[in-house]
Amino acid sequence: MIKPAIEVMGALPTVVIGLVAGIWLAPIIEQYLLAVLALPLLLAAAVLLCGALTHRFMPRCRPGVDPRAAAAAGVDGAAGAQPGAAAGGGAVR
Repeated sequence: MIKPAIEVMGALPTVVIGLVAGIWLAPIIEQYLLAVLALPLLLAAAVLLCGALTHRFMPRCRPGVDPRAAAAAGVDGAAGAQPGAAAGGGAVR
């Protein structure tokens, strides 16, 4: 069953296969073309939005402090940090 199908496919030129595929796929692609073309743009916008929201609403913590553990314990992860100090450990002395 499979071998005769492969032999028939080998006998057909690729131009004919492309024509049949184009005729068969054209109506299907026409229905979803806008969605397929818009998907990369929407995906990029969603990633940027999630990054902005995470940056805006996640608690700031000192390096080495897990923000989820600090939030679960009710501890401010930035406690003890000096105002205006850099996030990487403050000023060099």
